[in-house]
Amino acid sequence: MTEQAYRQSEKTLATPMDDETVMMDIEKGTYFGIRGVGTLIWKLLEKPQTVSSLTDAICAVYEVDSETARADVSVFLDNLAENGLVTPA
Repeated sequence: MTEQAYRQSEKTLATPMDDETVMMDIEKGTYFGIRGVGTLIWKLLEKPQTVSSLTDAICAVYEVDSETARADVSVFLDNLAENGLVTPA
């Protein structure tokens, strides 16, 4: 079975501001802010990414074990999806 890939939603605008990325859902007018690893994940989601590909990228940059990174990426992606900020690719 192929792992689901996600990408940034076309209805989301994002801009870097200082040490965070500010995003807005243009349909709802809702704002969100992310920092640190979240900003890296958001940047990577400019192209379709799976939980595995994001986990690998985070483990290459940060000192974190794969299991912890995968769990955190899954929660973060679920949160983005629930808020309509990412869509299946």
